[in-house]
Amino acid sequence: MASTYTPLGIELQATGENAGTWGTKTNTNLSIIEQISGGYTTQAVTDSGTPTALTVSDGSTGAAMSHRMIELTGTISGNRVVTIPLDAQTFYFLRNSTSGSHTVQFKYVSGSGDTFTFAADDKGDQLVFATANDGTNPDIYSLGFGDVTLTGTQTLTNKTLTSPVFSGTATTFRSTGIDDNADALAITINSSEQVGIGTASPSEVLDVVGSKIKLTSTSNHPNLEIRSTITPDGSKNGGQLKLSLGSGSDSGSGNADTQAGDKLGNIFFNGQGTDFSYQGAIIEALVTTGDGDDVRANQGVALIFGTKAVGASGYAEKARITAAGKVLVNTTGEYAGTTAEMTVNDGIDVGTTSTANGGFVSFVGDGVGRIGQVGSKVSGYSTMPNIEFHADNVSGGSQAGHIEFNSKFSSGSISEAMRITSTGKVGIGDTDPAGVLEVSDADNETYLMVTNAKSGGSGEAILTLRNDVGNYQVKCFTDDTFRIRDNTNGADRLTLHANGVFSASAGVALGVGNLNTSSNVLGDYEEGSWSPAITSDGGGGFSGVTYGDRYGTYTKIGRVVTVHAFMNLDAVTSFGSGNVIVSTLPFSTNADSGYRSAISIGFAKDWDQAPSGATIANNTNVIYLRKRNTSSALENLTNVVQVADVNNNSQLIISATYETD
Repeated sequence: MASTYTPLGIELQATGENAGTWGTKTNTNLSIIEQISGGYTTQAVTDSGTPTALTVSDGSTGAAMSHRMIELTGTISGNRVVTIPLDAQTFYFLRNSTSGSHTVQFKYVSGSGDTFTFAADDKGDQLVFATANDGTNPDIYSLGFGDVTLTGTQTLTNKTLTSPVFSGTATTFRSTGIDDNADALAITINSSEQVGIGTASPSEVLDVVGSKIKLTSTSNHPNLEIRSTITPDGSKNGGQLKLSLGSGSDSGSGNADTQAGDKLGNIFFNGQGTDFSYQGAIIEALVTTGDGDDVRANQGVALIFGTKAVGASGYAEKARITAAGKVLVNTTGEYAGTTAEMTVNDGIDVGTTSTANGGFVSFVGDGVGRIGQVGSKVSGYSTMPNIEFHADNVSGGSQAGHIEFNSKFSSGSISEAMRITSTGKVGIGDTDPAGVLEVSDADNETYLMVTNAKSGGSGEAILTLRNDVGNYQVKCFTDDTFRIRDNTNGADRLTLHANGVFSASAGVALGVGNLNTSSNVLGDYEEGSWSPAITSDGGGGFSGVTYGDRYGTYTKIGRVVTVHAFMNLDAVTSFGSGNVIVSTLPFSTNADSGYRSAISIGFAKDWDQAPSGATIANNTNVIYLRKRNTSSALENLTNVVQVADVNNNSQLIISATYETD
């Protein structure tokens, strides 16, 4: 809240305002009060039809209205008016020193109340009282000085002056005080310019004896300023406000000195509604220790801060500064085992209104900064889990430090669990990690776990490895597979399936040296079945072929295919002509394989001339069955088995190994 001002310019300072200038402003207020009680000034009356307005300069001693005695001056050529603001309520000694035979009226700036007017020939003095009334009809009352003219040195004893008029210049004005209209002394101004209110023997510039001092303003916040000025010797001390508990007779304890439980002073902040009043907040100096014999040696004093919660009838203590200088927030005592300078109950929020930076907590000094827990049955931070901030190098212009994370098992001593070194390396179970992250465990239980706790089996646990080129992700998928994925391209590279099968999207490199060449990469593995058939390459072949039994299997490793087949003919409706082939191999041979495939006839039964060998041409998926040339003395495989060599119940077992693309 900002300062407010009284109608005569006294600054009423709000709580917390005018830091560093409070004393100066208070001294100004006291100077204004001194002017109001006995100050003299002159005011030139404007020689025009516009009234001369007496004004107030808030917080300044320069305004005419803040003086008790005002001399009106100037040469006027007509009747003139001098006005004061509506909220001004006080009395004035007026002197009419204007030149010219014209009236001078003294009134409020507006309203229809009574006024006072100096007659055209009245160049004397007048005592008037201005009362603001209801603000609509303010009055100016003339108190007058009577018609007695005193010259020279006169002594008046028990005389009543009615509307007295002072002429000339009063060089000295003496008074023993101002009574309260009940023949009792209310205000005393002594020869040392000390003002006493409620006392006839003031000991300070302003000495007030009473239970309360009340400052009230109808338009602004009242304030009290205590101001000091720089002394000739250069001393710079601001104003002081002292709340003191003096010595005296204590009928309760019989001890005249302060003791534990005494309050040295309170500052109350009160609120008021239409039908209630309450104490909203308090600052209190409380004696917490002492026996009343020796204040300095045996007594301690705490500072109590109390506030009022919504719905509460009054204030309650919220913070205190102990006699030892420690700060307690939301608690009246320190926690057992703590050595902290500040104790806060229920937690601390650290924030900032800045959009660029967040709140922060700093540990200043070369020692260890610590964030820890203090249990109710332990003796301090060192016995409970904590985070420690260590300075590694406290010399030179640059400091290095590390962070320690300390944990504690249910039994045993506290020990360091993790460290972040000054170079940014993280060691879990290791105080000197060699890598960016190092995990170590003396019980051979070292592991790193990445967990997605999303319920329902829908969470994927992901570990990402990244450099400036790209990144890979190690994922545990929701389909119970473990994959290494090229996250840059979004492709799975390695997969461990739920059944234990391992697959690589681009193959597996075998051998040493440059493993990323086609000659070292096992790019495919496949097992399956196929349907072998005995047929021909032309000449009508077979028709109506049925099988009593047949099966075929294959294994493909990279480009190498191995097939096995068994066929048992059950019936053939008709026989044509042509070369007999085993058709529909699962993969075709490549262009370079030629006739270099390995084919084995394992079993042949009920053939007119049984096959004894076989070949596969390049770029085909059929096997040609071969037979020995019976007309030649040499045994060779130049002849192809013909359709006429097959019977209704022919059987064949054959295996082949060949290369495909």
